Amino acid sequence: MAGGTEKKEIMAIFADNEQRERPLTIRVGLLNGLLTGLAVAIGVWGLAIKAVAPLPLTLRFEPILLGSLFVVLLCGLTGWLTARINRSGWNMIFWLGTAVLVIHIIGYTPYTGRTLLIWLIDHRFWGIPIYTLPGINSLALLIGGIFLLLALTILGLFQEYRLDTIRQAMGEEWHITPGVLGRLLFPWPLIILTGFATNNIIGDTSWQAAQLVHQAIQVNLTYEGDLFAKARADGISYTALQGVRDQLTADYTLAIGEIDPATSTIFITADFDNGAWIYCRVLAGQLSFCFDASGPYTNGLHSLATGNALPETCRGCMPKNGEIWQAWFAERRTLLGDEPIIKRLGQWGSHVLMQVSAKTADFVVTCHFQGIVPVRLVSCNEGE
Repeated sequence: MAGGTEKKEIMAIFADNEQRERPLTIRVGLLNGLLTGLAVAIGVWGLAIKAVAPLPLTLRFEPILLGSLFVVLLCGLTGWLTARINRSGWNMIFWLGTAVLVIHIIGYTPYTGRTLLIWLIDHRFWGIPIYTLPGINSLALLIGGIFLLLALTILGLFQEYRLDTIRQAMGEEWHITPGVLGRLLFPWPLIILTGFATNNIIGDTSWQAAQLVHQAIQVNLTYEGDLFAKARADGISYTALQGVRDQLTADYTLAIGEIDPATSTIFITADFDNGAWIYCRVLAGQLSFCFDASGPYTNGLHSLATGNALPETCRGCMPKNGEIWQAWFAERRTLLGDEPIIKRLGQWGSHVLMQVSAKTADFVVTCHFQGIVPVRLVSCNEGE
């Protein structure tokens, strides 16, 4: 009888200790999850943040911060949930599922993430798929992120033991000593390395293309020697800008024009303060060529609006589908007048909004273009 009472008292003591320590374990689990997510974000986007900081690039940090926020919050939620369950088998399963979601966030942030931000920033482009992810499915993303998948799953398997040791080292007062911090950050090298590897396989490389175009523009603006010799020495085709070199100025902005991972092609848009508008193509990490982008949007649109033939030097300036819109513009030609005013309203990605208006500004047409090579006239509507 006495033995049974003593056993109950011991069990009550253990239950009381577990009840008292459970909130501490959950807090440690949340902290561990948040730090894990932060390590993933550093590995995936750390180099990109450093690289884009000096660039005159639109949406430099916003997609990275959006992706990082999702990753950190998701890992924090998983850390909190698994700490509540605190069973190795379930921890591994939940972290495996989290890794799958994290890999999709990494893969889709340059496309869906950027597009979502643009919709929020500029409602004129709401609903337009600015950046799309062609030809890559979930299986391909998971294969590309296999190292991160394995790393987070393994850490989930050993999380119960790690949290117990960290909680004991903290004590009841929740002191974060150097030893505790070391235990919390122990997996960081592995997570950062696998995050870096995952980004190299399935992540965003458009910042590298923007960096390359920025360097090429700077060299063309400042270098007075032989560009061919410098191009050979640096391994960068600075002469890709030769056809538009006279349009370059020191004040300009860059933007991601189009991303096609299937062909390893990225187009960068460069807008200069003198009105020059240039597209640069980066193919497989190498600057291929740069050209004046304005032809289809200005000369081609002017030809449609007035019915005048394109100049001999601009035969390729008629946008694709332009012939379809000739009759539509013919019906409105008297309203637009002989010399309509054409201006660009905005551009995100390869989607451009142009405006054609009469000199009196009492009649306005807004046209939507899409694509870079070729440029396609998607629609035109009366009004702004």
